[in-house]
Amino acid sequence: MDLANPVAPPQRGFDVAEFVARTQRAQRQMVAQGIAGLLLMSEPEVRYFSGFQTLFWQSPTRPWFLFVPAAGKPVAVIPEIGAALMRRTWIDDIRTWSAPAPADDGVSLLAALLAPQLPLEAAMIRAGAFAGVDPAIPVESLLYLRLSGGRVPLEVAERKPKEGDVGDLAAEALARTRALFAGYENPATGYLSRARVMKEREFAAPYDHLARVREWALESGDDG
Repeated sequence: MDLANPVAPPQRGFDVAEFVARTQRAQRQMVAQGIAGLLLMSEPEVRYFSGFQTLFWQSPTRPWFLFVPAAGKPVAVIPEIGAALMRRTWIDDIRTWSAPAPADDGVSLLAALLAPQLPLEAAMIRAGAFAGVDPAIPVESLLYLRLSGGRVPLEVAERKPKEGDVGDLAAEALARTRALFAGYENPATGYLSRARVMKEREFAAPYDHLARVREWALESGDDG
């Protein structure tokens, strides 16, 4: 071994092009099947799409989330302690919280990401969809109002991105919605009568008569 000219260590992992290709392959399948996104929570899945490697996986008290949308780059929702390592990957949308936080542990961040109703409404305002609302006026924040009728009849929660602005959230939500619509507009896309997993075991669904669910259930010996 030449100590004066040490050999550089081999590069670990794959280059960015590999992760882009993996993501795009999955997204083509998602669009074809009308799936809006994949929520990944295990080490092999997160590493496959991001290249993220850390010993923090050994701690069962910290959840780690990676969301792969039907269009665009994956989004990481992770404890703040892993942000520096995640920034070494090709993922640039990284949303963090201070863990451990037993009362939340990233759930509110995840809910804001996976429930884009408010950002979609902001996108509609920008497109002039609401009469009497000037689309030229920027949307400064998103307010979620919850009417419960309980001890606290009205709860108000503001959702504002840590990075960027509401316009960025609106554009992101609109892009995902358009990608989902594009999949459904494809004549080759099959429609699921029970698209949500938690509804699969219900006795009846509105589109079972088109999918012949009862007929196939009898064939398989499952009358549910």
